[in-house]
This record gives sequence, C-alpha cells and structure tokens, in this order.
Amino acid sequence: MPVITPARINTPPSTFQVEVVNRTKNTALLEWVKAIDPDKDKVAYSVFLEGRKITTDLDSTTYMVQGLTPKTEYAGYVLAYDTQKDSTRSDFTFTTKSPYTTFSKYYPVPASKESVRSSFIIKTFDQGYVITGTTYSRSMDRWIMFATKIDSLGIQQWNIAPEHDIAGGKVAVTETEDRGLILAAKNIVLKLNAQGDVLWEKTLEIKCVINAVTETNDNSLYAVGVIGPDKSASKDIKSQAILVKLDAGGTPLWERRYGTSGYNTVVDVVQSPSGGFMLLCETGTSDNMDFCVMNTDAKGEIRWQRTYGDRRFDFAAQLKATSDGGYVMAGSSWGAYDFSEMRAIKIDAAGNELWNRSFNNGFSFQATAIEVTHDGGYALTGYTKTNSNDTFLVIYKLDSNGSKTWEHWYGRGMGGSFGSDLVQTPDKGYMVAGYSSFDSKKPVWVLKLDPEGNYDD
Repeated sequence: MPVITPARINTPPSTFQVEVVNRTKNTALLEWVKAIDPDKDKVAYSVFLEGRKITTDLDSTTYMVQGLTPKTEYAGYVLAYDTQKDSTRSDFTFTTKSPYTTFSKYYPVPASKESVRSSFIIKTFDQGYVITGTTYSRSMDRWIMFATKIDSLGIQQWNIAPEHDIAGGKVAVTETEDRGLILAAKNIVLKLNAQGDVLWEKTLEIKCVINAVTETNDNSLYAVGVIGPDKSASKDIKSQAILVKLDAGGTPLWERRYGTSGYNTVVDVVQSPSGGFMLLCETGTSDNMDFCVMNTDAKGEIRWQRTYGDRRFDFAAQLKATSDGGYVMAGSSWGAYDFSEMRAIKIDAAGNELWNRSFNNGFSFQATAIEVTHDGGYALTGYTKTNSNDTFLVIYKLDSNGSKTWEHWYGRGMGGSFGSDLVQTPDKGYMVAGYSSFDSKKPVWVLKLDPEGNYDD
C-alpha cells in the first residue's frame, strides 16, 4: 500500500503588538515587532483603518497613516499573514492631535528656590511670553521675585530671580516701548532689557505694596497699590489706595492717595482714552468690602467713583478695556462658611453697570484674571476648591453678555493646581500661567490651550 503523508497543518504567525509611536493633526506612525511564523513562511502585513484596508503586502514593521482629520478618534488593526493566508490580528486606537499648538509645561525657577507662585503672564512684541511671580528661598528665608521668558512653542529662553525681599506679594509686569520690561513688587521697581538683564532698580521711599504697573505713551510709568495711612491721617483710615507716577528711569515724580476711611487699595490700572486712568480698587471695612472703579485725569485727580458689590466681602482681581469703550472686571465674593464665587462685571465708560455675573458650580471659586477675547466675549481664570479640599485651575469662557459658554478644570486636585493669569494667543487659543504643588521643585505651570480650552497630553 502507498504511504499517505498527512497534510501539514499550517500555524498562523505569532501574536504581536502595534504601538502608535507618533501622532500629528493629520498623521499617525504605527510600529510593531515582527511577527514570527512557526512554519518559517514569509510574513507580510496589511493595515486596516475604520474597517477599510489602506495598505497590504507590507514587509516593513512601520507604517505612516496619512490624510487624517484633526482631533478625531480612529480604530484599526494590523493583519500579519503567511503564504497560506493564515493570519494574526493586532488592534490599535488613537486620536489625532489638535491643529493648534497646545501643551502643558512646567518651568523651574533658578536653582535653590522653592514654593513658586506665578502672578502674571504678558505677551511680548516678539510673540513670546513673560511670566512673573514669587518664590520662597529657604537659604535666604525670604520671598523673592522671579521672571521667566518663553517663546510661542513654550521653549524657555531666560529665567531670573532678583534676590529682593518682597514679602510674598505679586510681581507686576509691563512691556515698555523699547522692548524692555518693568517688574514691580512691594516698593521695588526694576527695568530689564529683552534678554532679561537688569538695567536699573529703584526702591521707593514710600512703604507701599505695588499691585500693577503700566507705561503711557510719553514713556512715563504709573504704579498702583496700597499704603498705610500717614501720621496725619484720620484714625478711621486703615489703608489707602495709591497711584505713583515715575519717569522712564524709575524716579518718582508724584503720588496720589485715595480713601478717607477703612481699607482701600488699587488692584489694577488701565489708561483711559482721555489720557487719564481707570483704577480698579477695593474699599470697605472689616465687616464688608466692595469692588470700586475710580476714573482719574492724567494727574490722578478723581473725576468719578463707583462701587459694585453686595453685603459680602468682594475682592478685585483684574480690569480690562473692551472694544466698545467700556471695561470688564474680575474678582471674587466671599460669603458665609468661607464659600466664594468668581465674579465678572461689565461697565460702560461712565462706570454704569451693564451686567454682573457670579459663578460657583456648587464649589468655592476664586477669580484671578480676565481676558477680552477675539469673539467679543471673555475668559476667566482662577481656581476652585472642592468639598474634599482638592484644588483645580479653572477657566470659564463667557459670551459678550457674560453668560458661560464652557468651563474646564485642569490639574490633579489633591490640594494643588492654581490659575493666576491668562492671555489670548494669535490663534485664538489661550496661554495660561498657574502653579502646582505636586512637583518637589514646585515649578511654574504654563498651559497653551486651543480656542475651546483643550490641550494634547
């Protein structure tokens, strides 16, 4: 009888894993380990995306998927098959990136500094950004200022920390006509060049705390803040708001003080079209504080003054001019049980209130900054503290009437994510300065977001 040789039972290629090693807004690079065929058959590969075969007979173990749509989820698989057409499948999924540049980055301040708190972020003439703030130096046992510069992609360009004792206050910043920078904190004013080198520094003789600084068209500088009452003042005055004019070299020329009773401070300053100033203030007593806006002439003399608030403690944060000639302010209102709300108030050029919005979402919220957006709306940032004491950086996007259109929370909670300031970017996204308590070095946190407040991990 003839010997019958049983048919060979073919074995499919070995299992393998596909990885998506790189994604852009319209491509994805797939990579996998070579599948081994137990029968030593040649192995080739086909790639399927969303149920459709997009390539076949591949010898390579990499493949670039192209022509994708930004911010879209995709699913597919790679099929490894031998000459007998037996196959093994490995699935993959990915989401393409945003068409916008987005990121979440941390920047350490100079070595030996700890406990960072960012204050402000401004956009510079060269399309970069400067972030300022304070950091606690254990070696000097004091709070000192810092400033760091990044480009539009988030690459750090320089980083300084002048060692002045500023007692933990904010570090005001403005860019000057010569492309330099003015930093101000406590009663100290510094001028930097565009590379971050200190050109001069002045310590004002008056014992004030500067909250904001601006440069006018004649290159004069104006600093605003708070100062204790002088010896001749009424005992009813606990603190006074102050406006100081300095020349381009930082020499004080004159000062104006405001407030005839209680507590008073200027939080922010915006030059008005008439050449005077709009001053965002806080005014009140130990029982009640209100938002206040003062309109002054170029010499700091008050033209009119309005208060905005209720029976809670209202604390102002920032003031911005709007495209219709009015102004919008941000702040926080504290009520019972240490519960606070973010506030946004729109006024016209005469100080008349147009709308007044509060936001809390069931938790305690604090606003630190507001930005006027390209679409005629506004963006608020700050932070929220949940009932479990988790703290998140938050952004609220508002329409032109102050109604919320979206909100996002950022960070990991557990006590440590805070928003300080934000600016809108040329692509209609946002650059946000904050800080976090998670990293042992406690660095500055900067988010670059798309117009809807998203970023790619």
